Amino acid sequence: METVPETGEPETEGPAAGEGETPDPGWETGEGEAREPEAAEGEDGEAEAGKPKKETGEAPAGSEAELEQAEDSEADQEDPWPLKLVFASDLHLLADSLHDGGEAYREKLAADDGKVTPYSSQILKALLQEAADLDADAVILHGDLTYNGEWESHLALAEILREARERLGLRILILPGNHDINNPDAAWFCGSETGAARSVTPEEFEEIYREFGYEEAGSRDETSLSYMWKLNEAASLMLLDTNIYEPVNRVNGEIEPETYEWMIQQLDLADAQGVQVLPAGHHNLLQESRLYTWDCVIESRQSAIWLFGEHQLPLYISGHLHASRTRRNKTAPGMPDDAYGIWEAVTGSVSMAPCTYLLLTWEEDGTMDLSFRETDVAAWAARNGETDPNLLDFRNFSVNWYYEVIQNQVLKKTRAMVPEEYAEEMARTYADVLYHYCAGSPLPPSEVRQSEGYRLWQRFAPEERWTSYLDQILKDYSY
Repeated sequence: METVPETGEPETEGPAAGEGETPDPGWETGEGEAREPEAAEGEDGEAEAGKPKKETGEAPAGSEAELEQAEDSEADQEDPWPLKLVFASDLHLLADSLHDGGEAYREKLAADDGKVTPYSSQILKALLQEAADLDADAVILHGDLTYNGEWESHLALAEILREARERLGLRILILPGNHDINNPDAAWFCGSETGAARSVTPEEFEEIYREFGYEEAGSRDETSLSYMWKLNEAASLMLLDTNIYEPVNRVNGEIEPETYEWMIQQLDLADAQGVQVLPAGHHNLLQESRLYTWDCVIESRQSAIWLFGEHQLPLYISGHLHASRTRRNKTAPGMPDDAYGIWEAVTGSVSMAPCTYLLLTWEEDGTMDLSFRETDVAAWAARNGETDPNLLDFRNFSVNWYYEVIQNQVLKKTRAMVPEEYAEEMARTYADVLYHYCAGSPLPPSEVRQSEGYRLWQRFAPEERWTSYLDQILKDYSY
């Protein structure tokens, strides 16, 4: 997504009251209550589907250590709760083979939205190590895996995932995003030249990532890259391909009627078996932003909201927006806090400072604890003997990178409007507001409106779209 959106005014003011008028059968959810299924015990000695067993040291036969190890293994089989899931999106990895660090590449990054693209592979490796340290049951990368769907970027990413799975014993699941398939913007950068690079088809995407979800999926939708993944006997993920890439690639999302039929069948089956289901996709379910009023959402989101409501699903997880946030769907103005309304958690771009991911802890009674966490790239770098000073001080480096990119873009506009000192103050304010907006740590709107930079925007450019964007962001903070 671009730093400065080319969209008009939002469809509505304030939270989307009335969006998705889901029936309210009186089931209370809070932030994560769900029905309490009976967890079935797996057969002794079997690993959960799709998750390699972690290596353990062997103890002498009949020893106390061996008995303790056996008891621990039996306990794991009997009690697979709670589940720990790591969700991350919008990595936008660009293979090193597609650029030489030259002029064209640098110009591309300078016009981007602040992602630390030169270090996207290191960010991913740090994320996967962190997930292993957390003993995560699964890592879900839900879309925009690559910069613009380059075939070479997909191959490079799959190799990193393969190495991490084998070394760390991680279960890794993937979904495509709007950047990943049939993307006409796939490109290479050499010197001052840019050229078209090979992208991938849906079939090629599935083949590249077949071992990261598709090969062992519990159920596959025949008309998309959606699938079900069994976490344990009483919990499954519904991983939804919400992208439009045929006949042409588009930014916004959709779920086709045939996929809805498959979703209905899977949710009915889950209800009959007492299985809890957590859906996730790339595009947003709710209207999350006044800046991006159409290109972030699922077009038929009302149908999805209704269907999820019919089955009382408490949460949907998405990405795409490049901003971390949570929001609850309200079916009517003044809706009671204890009335049902599905929540949405949106993961920001893991390649954009502060490089956040979502850690979800899922209890057997259906409650879910959500926390956005920063990927500690510096700790990973030190642990692995990296010597690059940018990696060893990555928090500061990545934040400074973001501010520099955004401020330089704004300065190109403001320098033509006001004296240099005013232009710099306006650029700093814009970058500061946008950074905190995307990071999920919004600045108090009242403080922003009282700042010198904001007043300069109002004084010298009250009709400029950049000023309008600032105001829309501040209104978004109230969502």
